[in-house]
Amino acid sequence: MEYRLELEHLKEGCPVMVTKLPKEILEEIVSWVKYGREIKDHPLFMLRKHENYGKNSYQLSVPSRMVEESFWLALTLRMTATLCGGHHRDYKIRKWDGHFDSYDVWLNFSYKGDHNPEHKHAGSLSGVVYCENPDLHSIYFPEYDVEFSGEPGTMITFPSHVLHEVKEQLTDNERVTIAFNIIRKDDAN
Repeated sequence: MEYRLELEHLKEGCPVMVTKLPKEILEEIVSWVKYGREIKDHPLFMLRKHENYGKNSYQLSVPSRMVEESFWLALTLRMTATLCGGHHRDYKIRKWDGHFDSYDVWLNFSYKGDHNPEHKHAGSLSGVVYCENPDLHSIYFPEYDVEFSGEPGTMITFPSHVLHEVKEQLTDNERVTIAFNIIRKDDAN
């Protein structure tokens, strides 16, 4: 049986793509979030904190072993080749060898007051997996004047240079997302 990924443009003329992840991959994602909560609630949580642009209450990288053993990685790299051209072996997740952050795949735990001002990412393709989003808080792409309120189980991808922002969260309901950056293997980190 062959798995076919269904990708849709968020808006005509806009390079942001949306897909619904299969339940088997969502099960992997649930285990990543569970792991992230264990670290977030650990007495030494600040040592593993991922510093990033903007304000999220807590961010941390998904462990490299979880990423490497996942079907999510295979799906995402195959999807990248479909969207950017070439073969899936031409792409990889950005990596920081020897660092606790390891891969550019990180969990965001967001609450009231958290936000990410307008920014772009490094790499070829970036994306967001929506794990929990009770208020359907959205990401905004100003160049295309379009926003996306991700339902749990959806993933968006976009060229890394596309500007985007997440406006201030107005409620204290927990929002959990996973962000990532993919590069061509021949590009520098």
